Amino acid sequence: MCSSPHAAAGVPGREAEAIGRAIPSRPQLARMRFLAGSDDAPVVERDAYSFLRLLVAHEGDFAATWENHLGQPLSVDLLLGHAWQRYLEEPSTRAEERDHSYLHLVEILLAYVDRAAEDGTRRARFDANAIKRRFLAGELARPVDEVDDERLVHYAESLGWLLANSRVTWDADEQARAAGWLRELEEDRFADLEDVKAGYLSHLLRGLRMVRSHEDRLRPN
Repeated sequence: MCSSPHAAAGVPGREAEAIGRAIPSRPQLARMRFLAGSDDAPVVERDAYSFLRLLVAHEGDFAATWENHLGQPLSVDLLLGHAWQRYLEEPSTRAEERDHSYLHLVEILLAYVDRAAEDGTRRARFDANAIKRRFLAGELARPVDEVDDERLVHYAESLGWLLANSRVTWDADEQARAAGWLRELEEDRFADLEDVKAGYLSHLLRGLRMVRSHEDRLRPN
């Protein structure tokens, strides 16, 4: 097992293993890899959204590099740049099924933009409104009755993060689309919460609380 948490994370994938230290030409989400026991044990791969959260919150230099166990030079800017490109390229539930990180990307990408803006020497490769536009065109464009509970509660949480972010602006059409989606979510899909799993409820309630705290942002000026 790698001694450093930085060294265990990266954008490995099959292409990366084939080309060694080079970064894959096609953007990939970061993944965590661990040895499951002894040195000859199989490698276990998991999603890395919690690691990305920690990096964005605590890394002092987004451009600083480290090497993972494949010898790939990585940085916060590179990993979040890859995450953004993957989010743009895969607006589908299939991607979310393959990697749970997709369901947390709005939160993580917004946090990255915020921290980059706090320091005049750092510049994010995208802005908060680009994240909002992608979310409206992807997650909120899917019929509520065709999406499973796990995804819906994360979508509600992501909408809460967007409404809570002061860098995100909303025009009248966007406000109407988000408000309509919320009505359908609350009045139809989740009118009865009895059969919703407890773990899902935590995401739903967190998202709806943020929505309630900033619901004025969904009202036309």
